[in-house]
Amino acid sequence: MVLFIMSFALVLPQVAEAQMGPDSGCFGEISLEEGGRSASINIEESWQEHCPSISQAGSLAKYFTLVVPENQGPMRMSFSLRTSVFERLFMPRLFLREERANSAVLLAENSPGDLSTNEAHIGMLLLPGGTYTLEVTSLRPRDSHPFILSVSRTASKCHFVVDMTGEGPQEFFGEWIPECPRSITDEGAYAVSYHMELMNGQPLGISLDGDDGVDTYLVVSRPSEDGEIFMSDDDSGAGLNSRIVDFFPPGSYTVDATTVFAETEGSFRISFTPDGPESCRSTLLSELMTETGTLTAECPSLTERNKYAFFYILELEEEKTLYALLEGVGFDAYLKIIDSSGIVVGENDDHNGYYTGDVNATDAYLEKSLAPGRYIIELTSFDEETTGKFKVSFSTSPLVPPSGV
Repeated sequence: MVLFIMSFALVLPQVAEAQMGPDSGCFGEISLEEGGRSASINIEESWQEHCPSISQAGSLAKYFTLVVPENQGPMRMSFSLRTSVFERLFMPRLFLREERANSAVLLAENSPGDLSTNEAHIGMLLLPGGTYTLEVTSLRPRDSHPFILSVSRTASKCHFVVDMTGEGPQEFFGEWIPECPRSITDEGAYAVSYHMELMNGQPLGISLDGDDGVDTYLVVSRPSEDGEIFMSDDDSGAGLNSRIVDFFPPGSYTVDATTVFAETEGSFRISFTPDGPESCRSTLLSELMTETGTLTAECPSLTERNKYAFFYILELEEEKTLYALLEGVGFDAYLKIIDSSGIVVGENDDHNGYYTGDVNATDAYLEKSLAPGRYIIELTSFDEETTGKFKVSFSTSPLVPPSGV
């Protein structure tokens, strides 16, 4: 049995000072090989007289630090303590704390259980990225004595890490099963979570396709915002499937692949496409280029709901001024420039015929000085749910109206 205590905060520096706290020789590290695979380690140690417990007055303790990398968490961990002491009321104890600024929060401890036991266990905790301290001690004082601490990481069918540092889409196949019950949308729905770290802001396409007849649901949350929903989607994909195409600022994200209805089992496929679907974007390679394209319902806007868009990726190594002209065929064109934080740093709706000479024209013309960095240029429309052909021109010098137009 494991007791979970979520609201108790223990300020380690104050307690340690009151008890002439443990010195550096009382601390060790828990080091598992990198990656999300199952792994385990046994640590053979001894309690020492100069290492007091901060949880059990008069007892000795050892402290072990565990670091869960942000780009690999959460990890499903278990801890076991075994000694050769069978004395009544000795009772080995484990206390797991999450280290935070100026304090440590007690996450779990083993139940005292049998008074004559020589073992202690904390099992199958899901630990997000962060730093943790495991205190190994006993209920009653005891002189220096050896112990074995076993730590295991179990590969989870319910939690995965998505590496967004590479190029191209990533695809995963999974199952909704009762063993994966947690879903922030419905406590009765099953969910598989995917955790990703974005060093730079970028457009991202996420598609979730389930078995025939399964109504899928995508939920994106941010751990830095206490897990509040960042965005979600039900049926933007084909049929009952889900699809999100949006701009994601830098940071950590958790994507839940779940279902609308509770207790739905089945198989699914989820894909993550950096910079959004390939059919919706291109790369701005030349200082002077003109292209034609089409706004379609397959490519939603990154900045506004119910609008469609096409995107250009622009990488600048030095400061430049960008000139851009967007002409829509049969629709009111709109140009936007988005920086790596997701902020719109430049936009234009109607430039009143700068290029064509027609003051009633609905073309968009934008002139913007840009610092070195990565930008998204969004070609969209002023009106919602607008499709149609367009022509776009880019340059790093002013676009002068040609004669005879």
